[in-house]
Amino acid sequence: MSTYNSDDSRRYWLKMLSQPGALVIDGNLYFVGPEPDPADLAANPKLHGCYGTGFTIGHADGTQTVTHNLGCCGAIPGDVRPADNAAFIGQPELAPKPAVLVHNHFDHLDYIGGHYPFECLVCYRRFEYTEVPSDVAETLLASLLGDES
Repeated sequence: MSTYNSDDSRRYWLKMLSQPGALVIDGNLYFVGPEPDPADLAANPKLHGCYGTGFTIGHADGTQTVTHNLGCCGAIPGDVRPADNAAFIGQPELAPKPAVLVHNHFDHLDYIGGHYPFECLVCYRRFEYTEVPSDVAETLLASLLGDES
């Protein structure tokens, strides 16, 4: 019995597995992306693979890679799953914590909608309408509507 919904799924996995740098670890497919700048990683870990978590990967040829930008494509279906060609070494290291940045959230707001419609672009803290000073909210909403008066 096939584990595919279609031939397209099978072709997808075979194509992904043939890509340069494809890593099979514990039956899952991974790719290592470019290593982020340390300052960018600390400030924006969620923009990088696995949220910037640090992994040491041992390859079949004996080399090791340390990455903070590991993308996971998921579990490879059993009937196309090759043998593992790499393994995790040690425990994952959490992304570095951003330096404590003293800033005024209301100088860096963006409107994103929803129950907490405002978000600080520096630390990603979200705010309800009632938490934002009315003059700041009015100015931001006016700029979004194109009314710069």
